[in-house]
Parts: sequence; C-alpha cells; structure tokens
Amino acid sequence: MAGRFLRGINTAQAWLESCLLPAGASLLVFVLGLYRLASKSLWFDELATLTGAGWAGTWLDAVRLPLTIPTTPKPPLSFLVSHAFLVLGDELFLLRLPAVLFATLTVPLVFALGKALFCRRVAWIAAILLAMAPLYIRYAQEMRMYAMLTFLSLLSLYLFWRGIRSTDWRWWPGFAACTILALYTHLFAILTLGVMALFATWLLVRPQPEHFPFRARHFFFAFLGVLLAYLPLAPFLSQGLLSGEGLGGEASARWDMPALLSALRLFSGGADLGSVMYVTLLLMAIVLLVARHERALGLVVLGITFPTLVILLAPFGHGVRVRYFLFCLPLYLLLVAYGLCSVSNWLGNWASRRSHSAMPRSLTQSIIAFVLAIFLATIGLPSLRAYYAEEKQGWREATELALSLAQPEDRLLVRHVYHQVGVRYYASQLASGRDSVTLPRVEVIPRDW
Repeated sequence: MAGRFLRGINTAQAWLESCLLPAGASLLVFVLGLYRLASKSLWFDELATLTGAGWAGTWLDAVRLPLTIPTTPKPPLSFLVSHAFLVLGDELFLLRLPAVLFATLTVPLVFALGKALFCRRVAWIAAILLAMAPLYIRYAQEMRMYAMLTFLSLLSLYLFWRGIRSTDWRWWPGFAACTILALYTHLFAILTLGVMALFATWLLVRPQPEHFPFRARHFFFAFLGVLLAYLPLAPFLSQGLLSGEGLGGEASARWDMPALLSALRLFSGGADLGSVMYVTLLLMAIVLLVARHERALGLVVLGITFPTLVILLAPFGHGVRVRYFLFCLPLYLLLVAYGLCSVSNWLGNWASRRSHSAMPRSLTQSIIAFVLAIFLATIGLPSLRAYYAEEKQGWREATELALSLAQPEDRLLVRHVYHQVGVRYYASQLASGRDSVTLPRVEVIPRDW
C-alpha cells in the first residue's frame, strides 16, 4: 500500500512539473502580454515596424521596404508577419499580438531546452523566471521582432542540441529551416548560428562520450543549406554592417561598466537585490557544472558570451541597446535556474534528514524550489508595474491634438517618415477613414532645417 501511495505521489509530481507548471507559466506570459496591450501609443521603433510592414500597402512592400532602408536594411520575415495581421485589421491590439504569441510559445520551449540540457526541475524553474521577467514582458508587448527572434533562436538551439545527441539525421532539416527563419527575422540571428558552429567545432576536436554520437556530416550539410539560403540577404547584411549609422542607430557604441551593470540589472528582474541573487546563482551553477563536466554548460555559456562579446567589441561603431541581447535571456535564466535548483536540493536533503517525514525527498526539493523560484521572480514585480505605467511616446494623443487644432488646409510637419506614417495611422483611427489625412498633407521636415 505504501509503495502504491509513493508511486501515485511520484506520478502526480511528474505530471505537475512536466505539464501544469510549464502550462501555467505560458498562460501567465499570455495574460501579462495581453494586459493593457493596446493602452499605449505606438512609439518610434514600432512606427518603423508599421512602416516596414507596408501599412496601407502590399505584401511586396513588406519585403521591399525593410530591405531598402538606406542605412540599416532589415530581414523581412517579421514585417511579413506584421503585414499578415494588418490584413486581419490594423487595430493596435492585432499589431502587437504576434509578439505576445511568440513570447508565449517561447516559455514551453525554454522548458523543453532546459529539460534536454539539464533536468526537469531546472526546466520549469527557468520557465517561471522567464514568465515573470519584466524585460521579457516589455518586448512581449511591442510590435517588434525581438520576441520572434528569441523564439526562433531558442528553437534552433534546441534542435541543434537534439541533433548532436542523436544519430538520427531527421533533427537537422528542422534545425536548418528554423535557423533560416531566424536569419530572415533579424541580422543578429547569425550570432546564434556562430555559437552552434563553434560548439560543433569543439565537439569535433575533442573526444566525446558515447551519449554524444555527433555526426559531423549531418551538421555540415545543414549548415551549408543555411548559408545558401541566406545568400540573398548577404548584400543587405554587408550594407548594414558598413553603414555610417550602423545597426544600432545613434546609440553609444561603447559601453562602460555602469552601462553593463545596468543591463545585467534588467536581466535580473530590474532590481539591485535581483542582480545580486541572480548573479550569485549563475556563478554557483557555472562552478557546479564545471565540476560535473557538463557539456551543456559550454553551449549555454557560449550562447551568452559569444553574442555579447561580438556586439560589444566588434569594431563596427554600432550602437548597443539591451533589447539586442533579449535572445540571450532564456539561456541566462537557465543557468540561474540550475543554481536555484541546486540550492533547493541541498535544502530539501537537509529538511528530510531533520524531519524524518514520509514525504519523498524529491517532492520536498520541488516544493522548496517552487517557493524560491516564486520569491526570485517576484523581485521583478516593481519593475513590471513601472513598465505598465510607462508611456514612451504619445503619438496617438499628439495626432488627436494636432487634428483638433489644424484647419482643413493646414499641413502637418513631422521630423521622420515613421512619424508621417504614425500620424496617418492614428488619423485613420480617430477620424472617419484612412484617407482623412492624406500623404501630401503630412510632410517630413528636411534634415537641414
């Protein structure tokens, strides 16, 4: 009877950790993403997406416009996705909905990757931390490509890991297809591809155990397919890298220590206490994984450090913003989750020895891990509240005010073509139709004014 009871507890625990907790974390991201989704006005970068997606234009415009930006050409896939939702309607809720969906899909993917790399407990801890990360929720609500890039980059990494752990070639077509989609979403997807190429090279030059039946030819053909598929975008990549403005626009190209610490703070829930706790757990995870000779550590650390070093140190003179590193956030949280899992295991062992309870030790460890994960995640709640209260740019209100003051024959002057599209978009939302403010009526001020 006792054995049957314990088996029942183990089954319930496995179902809870494999299904309920990841599903709950995914639902939480979906709810937080939908909360006040259309309450804020589009800001400059979102107006750039609206322009590139061909608002009031065609599917061809959604391909042509992003690729023909003079200084920073962008891959067109995310703009095509935005255009598809524009076909459904141009309400602000629909424009931002793709980011919510990709952010939601990323959570179970983090769980799958964490389980494949480490264990089930690390996986659901990371899913909880990601679901409540303020930086992640911010870009789950923006009409930009960062949530989509994070999902595709992580999926590519997951398929790569499964491929190198198997003799089955069928993982590699999926890996190639997903990597191509990521590259056609954002230029920085090439950094994730570089991570996997470096890790595959390391596997080739070092003897591997039997549970790493890496087949180099499988990766080689998949990698070659990715490169061939990327060739049409190569000229645009070169143009973006060599342009005077650079990929980061007018942001500072050099980061000092305060800027780096600020970025780390945002990755750690947006709080000083979070920075200390997250970094402590991360360092603990690295030490433990090194001691255990875990090869997963090499992939995760490389996935964080390689893109960061390239973006910060490459001599292109481009500006750097924290959102460029968003696709590294799930890997960062996986290491933090590993450290927290180790702490919960130690505490669970200690509690079991002291209490002599009939409760299985693994259940005690899971309960402690859940409590610690929730505590760590709630550190970011003040930052999350501050984000919801934030208003970047009020183009909706500005357009409404301008139209209330302007006479029918007046022209509206703006400083950028994105502002031009934004004024026309909000005029169509506030007035009787899309053509209530025509293109000739909204003029862009010349740069030399």
